[in-house]
Amino acid sequence: MSQQRLGFSKLDGEPVHSGSSPNRRIPPEVLSEIFSLCLPTNGLPRPNPFEAPLLLCQICSSFRTVALSSPKLWASISIIRNRARDEDALMLDMWIERSGPYTLSFALTYRESGGNIDKLIKQLAPHSSRWKDVTVRFAGDRVPLYFLEAMSRGTSALEKLNIQSFGTVPLFPNGTVPRYSNGRMLNVSLAHNLKEITIDFQNNLQLDFGTAVLDKVKKVSFIGHCYVWIHAQLIFDCLEHCPAIEKFASEGSAIDGNHPENVKPLTLPSLEDFIMNATFGNPYPIFDLLHLPSLVTFTLICNTVPENLNSIVNLLKRSGGHIENLTITGNDTYVLANHIIDCLEQAPRLKHLACNFGMGLVAQVLRTNRVCAELASITLSADENTDLSLMGEMIFSRWFIPQSNEGSDIGLGGGRRLERVTICGGIPRKDLVEIPAIALCVAEGFELRCDRGRSSIFG
Repeated sequence: MSQQRLGFSKLDGEPVHSGSSPNRRIPPEVLSEIFSLCLPTNGLPRPNPFEAPLLLCQICSSFRTVALSSPKLWASISIIRNRARDEDALMLDMWIERSGPYTLSFALTYRESGGNIDKLIKQLAPHSSRWKDVTVRFAGDRVPLYFLEAMSRGTSALEKLNIQSFGTVPLFPNGTVPRYSNGRMLNVSLAHNLKEITIDFQNNLQLDFGTAVLDKVKKVSFIGHCYVWIHAQLIFDCLEHCPAIEKFASEGSAIDGNHPENVKPLTLPSLEDFIMNATFGNPYPIFDLLHLPSLVTFTLICNTVPENLNSIVNLLKRSGGHIENLTITGNDTYVLANHIIDCLEQAPRLKHLACNFGMGLVAQVLRTNRVCAELASITLSADENTDLSLMGEMIFSRWFIPQSNEGSDIGLGGGRRLERVTICGGIPRKDLVEIPAIALCVAEGFELRCDRGRSSIFG
């Protein structure tokens, strides 16, 4: 009988059966690991037949067998759509079943107004002990009770919790800001492996830490809106229960820092990034109660700044002068040159400065090179009334700082040249480069950027 009839062929002189493809000779456990490398790296897998893992089940029977017996492939899912589909619940059930004992990660969002994902949450709730990376975007303040109950039962595997919201709640008819005080309690006291927390307070949630110390939490983000106040008590309660935190951000929020009750001064030895976006309110009493010895980045976005920057100055002073990135915006009506100097003197290692104080005022402070000798970049706001010659003097003096200044009466001790200045506002770049001092620096490689589309450093 011929080899063709037997289903054999020649490969490198050896008889090989046509049904014995290389794929069949790969051990299932190796093939399973290869399959895991097919999962997306920039997000969780989607229930899409043209993407892994569903795609792997359609290639051949052996691939399908291995894929279905690889729970790691089904341990995460992303359902992000404009509107709900009937098959979403079926897909989620299939994913949960195939994931076996593995931890579960999921991202769930229906973007259309009024859409809710309650049915999907109800399917996942019995498996809360396996939740690992959770991102859920609820409609308005509709956080279903079974989500809250699932968290209360314990989420020992949970590492990342991201609760977001869509939908808006208008201001009261008279234009005042409603203050929510009786929100739903989200119990995180049993999530001892939490590393990151992101909470959108439009959901009207309050975090319940109980007596737990969540010493693995490294990052906390509070997201608020102009009609939802975040109170100092809540911020301090969170920071107190997360003593190893490295980054805290409260963004787009109305901050009520007045009269924080039962709050004691707090030292956070690992906190490096502190971001406070207080569109409304008064966050400054919060600064007075914090000691941040590892602070590297401080960002304050606020409608107003204190008259003499004292709260900021004292915070930077207590934090030991390690800060490298400083951003401050606010009404600068009462800010004087000596106030800015007092602030910058607390940041001798500063590399990047951004502020919306008058460009001429900042240039006046920085042209002497007495503070922040290591400044590499500056972002400022300006208008047509700005003294451009003063700006030129500042850039020139900072660009030509020598690398070693032994014997200098200003004691820079080896500063670095200013590398970049970004100007936001109505000044054309051509007007700046007409200043001889600036033109000379630009000719030698200094980077000058002008963004006329932004009225301030924050757009």
